[in-house]
Amino acid sequence: MSSNGTQAVDRAFDILNLVGRKRRIMLADIAKETGLTVPTAHRLVKSLARRGFVSFNEETKEYGLGSEIVLMAAGMLLGNNLVELSRLPLFKLNDRCGETVSLFGIGAKDLLCIAESESDQRLRYNIGVGRTMPILHGAPGKAALAWFEDTRMDFVFEQAELSDEARGKVEGELKVIREKGYAMSFGEVVPDTTALSVPIFDGSRHPIGVISIAGPARRWTLEKMNDIGGVLPAIDQITRITKEGEMNTELEHAWQRRAETEARALPKSLAALFDEAVIRYADRVFWRSVDGDGLELTYRDFGALVDRCAAAFRRFGIGVGTHVALALPNVPAIGAAWIALHKIGAVVLGVNVNLVPSEVSYTLSMADAEVLILDIGYRGLLELESEHTFPVKRERIVVHGGALQGFANWDDLLRDASRAVPAVDVDSRALASILYTSGSMGLPKPAMLPHDWHVISGWVRSRQGPAPRNILVDSPLYYMGGQWRFAMAMYIGATLCVAQKPTLSRYLDRLLAYDIQFCAVSSQTAKLPNDTRYAKLDLSWATSSGLQKEIQAPLEARLGAPVREIYGATEIGSAVVMPVLVKSMVGSGSCGLPDAFRSCRIVDEHGKDVRQGETGELWITGPGIALGYYRSDEATASTFGGGWYRTGDLFVQDSQGFYYWQSRIKDIIRRSKENISAIEVESAIRSFPSVLEVAAIAVPDDYRDEEVKIYVQLVPGETRESVPPARLLEHARAILAAFKLPRYVEYVDTFERTASNKVSKLALKKQKQDLRLDSYDSVDDVWR
Repeated sequence: MSSNGTQAVDRAFDILNLVGRKRRIMLADIAKETGLTVPTAHRLVKSLARRGFVSFNEETKEYGLGSEIVLMAAGMLLGNNLVELSRLPLFKLNDRCGETVSLFGIGAKDLLCIAESESDQRLRYNIGVGRTMPILHGAPGKAALAWFEDTRMDFVFEQAELSDEARGKVEGELKVIREKGYAMSFGEVVPDTTALSVPIFDGSRHPIGVISIAGPARRWTLEKMNDIGGVLPAIDQITRITKEGEMNTELEHAWQRRAETEARALPKSLAALFDEAVIRYADRVFWRSVDGDGLELTYRDFGALVDRCAAAFRRFGIGVGTHVALALPNVPAIGAAWIALHKIGAVVLGVNVNLVPSEVSYTLSMADAEVLILDIGYRGLLELESEHTFPVKRERIVVHGGALQGFANWDDLLRDASRAVPAVDVDSRALASILYTSGSMGLPKPAMLPHDWHVISGWVRSRQGPAPRNILVDSPLYYMGGQWRFAMAMYIGATLCVAQKPTLSRYLDRLLAYDIQFCAVSSQTAKLPNDTRYAKLDLSWATSSGLQKEIQAPLEARLGAPVREIYGATEIGSAVVMPVLVKSMVGSGSCGLPDAFRSCRIVDEHGKDVRQGETGELWITGPGIALGYYRSDEATASTFGGGWYRTGDLFVQDSQGFYYWQSRIKDIIRRSKENISAIEVESAIRSFPSVLEVAAIAVPDDYRDEEVKIYVQLVPGETRESVPPARLLEHARAILAAFKLPRYVEYVDTFERTASNKVSKLALKKQKQDLRLDSYDSVDDVWR
């Protein structure tokens, strides 16, 4: 470009800057302010006007910023292509209605007109691109305000300084607008002018813009405005395209974050990870006991405990490959022991302390446990019937939390420990832990987890959403849920707020008392009563598993934080997750996308990949998955054959790549040759407001092979008299086909749950020989 050309560009930018500052300015003042001659200023201004960068008012002879500048600014501020996407629909609406159609962007207190298609009739109403309008005045603002979150709506009302009476009146209008889906105004902004306004939503149902059609009342009549069906398709097109564009952007960011997550070199073991965390976060609190003595240990304090444990264990004869079982509650000892055992190359066996003695004996025997560290509160697990021999020798049992005659003592063991011992150099794929699967459908299996299972499980979770300061751990540390939270904290220097078990009655109290930023939620927590204290929460995000899609958005609004799904299993950790940054899928029911380090396939009964949209079994592969089942070659071969883990779950994938869980392959009830998904029945019953939890199982039947039975736990305050079976079945009848309706209904006060907090259907089936007993029979209309 020549020097003259460069000079002209510089002068044009000077004029734009001046017009932007002054908003309205005459030609003579432009020349004076810029030092240009009037002819030169006029030539440059006319060139800018032709391109839409400045506008000219014929009446006042003033120049202002043009529509292109406003459109560019709006595009930048809105962060999407709303203006561009709306051009064609605006023209279509203008052509259909014959009136001016305006597109508004939404600010904190005002709307900004960012695009407009003017009516070509002589008498018309137009806002003008770049003009603003108060949110509380007229149909456009109220069409947006009606869908504001409570805090944002409160801000608008506070700024307007409305009286209680005036606010009540506006809130009544907004309720009607939400019911209709659009707003109308009659002479509210300009006399004898009417307007019809409809919000444009993003994928999370948040208003991001408003389309408004306005004109003279005598022409743009109520009758014409009521023909909303002719208007909505064009507006729906904008919402749909906006959502698709938003989703594409979110997907791009999600896959980029996944690539960054996989690119990091990870420590070889949980012990190595913790050593790094102690150096990096030495003085931060690592462990904080919840609902107990309030014990706090920093990373440095916990590291010293780990070192003492490692030295004590080595002195006790534990070394590389020794199988050590931990039967401990959620106390520092279980965490420190787990890390210390990995540090010296031992194999850790997590023991479900809710089992009966014979089951614990089987667990220890199956996993070849050589040493048992047992809390004194669980000493009853040692009391086998006389004809049975406990699989761990008495002298190899260490009792924690008190003294028990004839057994080694935890405190004595640590007191006599020498200085720290060096860590063993382990292979990341070497066996680190044996965790039993949850066993919600059948007998638990001993999954052999390598060291990289632990480090990957914590790392991917720390990358799914924003890093929290305080993590609530209310699941047992002997199971995978507690384990990945344990490792997650180490990566980000977070504090573990550790409770002995989950509780609904104190759920909100815990979140507030310990300033929790990360926790797990469920359909049970979503059905807790409303409480004004939810507004005080400081959650960053929360996880869920199998949350009903209808309650995700309301739960997010209550918590003030994103809620995202995780699908996984003991054998694989997490496999499919919904990234926090993907907002457009809220309420979709999808589990998400393949997690970092995980590849997924959906296959038919022959192991052939199905097409998108078709249902099949989900298979998973990738680093850090289980090595198989300990001493269970047949189960290993059938589950891990060909390098892929067969989940036993039916999934479907949509065209965007998102995965949706359908049901367990084995959780099917076969009734008169019809296949009934237990999860479908449970979802229908669970959607009844008074139902807290439900489980559906098959009951053998001579005539139909199997019948459907549901176990129902009601919300506090409800009884089987207030919510009889007839009400539940009437509700289900509107959702389920007739052949899927439960025949038997039994009410329960609570459910026995697995370590993963799932309802144990195996325990339900074991309760009685005749599963029809204590149930209402809807066919014979009797209680059995």
